[in-house]
Parts: sequence; structure tokens; C-alpha cells
Amino acid sequence: MATHADKAFIDRQATVNTIDYQYLSDNGLKIEHINMFSNISDEDSGFGSRTMAMHRPNKEGRYGAEIYYFSDDLNINDMGYLWRNDLMAYGATLGYTRTDFEDQSISKSRSYNIDYWGQNNAEHENLEQFFSFSFSQRFKSTSNIFIQSNISSKREKGDEITQGSQISPFLRTGNGGNIDFDYRSPQYGPWKYSIGFWGREKKLLCLHG
Repeated sequence: MATHADKAFIDRQATVNTIDYQYLSDNGLKIEHINMFSNISDEDSGFGSRTMAMHRPNKEGRYGAEIYYFSDDLNINDMGYLWRNDLMAYGATLGYTRTDFEDQSISKSRSYNIDYWGQNNAEHENLEQFFSFSFSQRFKSTSNIFIQSNISSKREKGDEITQGSQISPFLRTGNGGNIDFDYRSPQYGPWKYSIGFWGREKKLLCLHG
């Protein structure tokens, strides 16, 4: 796929190309890859890519990973939206779902999921890390329980701003974690109720010159 824009009134030409690939196997493996190239007048050429792999060896389990790379000069505004460049991001997921309970069991399904996500810039400074664990239990009575816990560490997106400090040049925000619990009752005629609670801990650190 290619997009070319010629904006003579601002003396600007832009060409953005993408090449994508997808592979599906009979054993539950899925691989996707895309390359992006930008060539803008009066700008350096840019490159970006995304690779994702997901494997479902059986109906219960799945695991996968993905990685993004956007060079500092990548500019695809003439084709689509890019939330930021100068980025190396990667993530992984692991999930398990059980549904084969005995007939006399009260359980309908039970799921566990673990996720990780990390982002760095071109200088290998960490911008964000995110860990998540979730548990879901569904009952044959139509009630269900959901629990999720997250731990995160995040820097301000404007990471090029030094805040006047040579030792710790970034503005760091969003450090902390949370836990959520939710219970939803069975259906009682037209009635149903839910109970939930959550807890949050968040630390903010701002560095000023």
C-alpha cells in the first residue's frame, strides 16, 4: 500500500509505503508483520514496524508477543495516525481458560490472564511498564466474579523535556497499582445485583529546574 501527497501550496511532497504479511497455521499459530516507510520533503526518511505472534495450542491456552519500532523520523500523517515516534515497544500475554467442568459442577468457565507491556525511546530510556493479572469465574447460575490487579510505571509522554535536571531529566507520572473486584449475582426474575470494590495507589514525582 502506498500514499503520495503533493501539496504545492506549501511546497511539500510526502510518500508513505506499507508492506504487510500474515501467516496462519493449522496448529493455531498466527503471525502478522507490517513495515512502514515515510519519505517527506525537507525531512529525513523514517521507518517503522510491528510484529505480532499468537499461538493457541488448544482451546484452553494462548500466549503471544508483539513488538513495535518507530524511528525518530517516521511520519505517516499523510496516511494515518501515529501516537508517537522515537519508540521501541513490546508486550507479551499468557492466558488460560477452562470450560470442561463436570455436569454437577457449579462452574461454567474459569480464566486467568497475565499481560506485560513496556516502552522505551531511542535512547533506551524506559517510558512505561505495565503488568496485569486478571481472574474471571463464571457460574452456571449466570453469576460471575472478576478480579484484576495492575502495576504500572510511566513517564510523561513529553520525554524530550529535560525539566532542568541532568541526573533525572524526565517528568515521571503514574507510578503505582490497583486492584479491582466485581461480583454479579444470578438473575432473579427482573432483578440482579452487583458488588464491587477497588483500591488504588499512585505516586507522582515532578522534577523542576
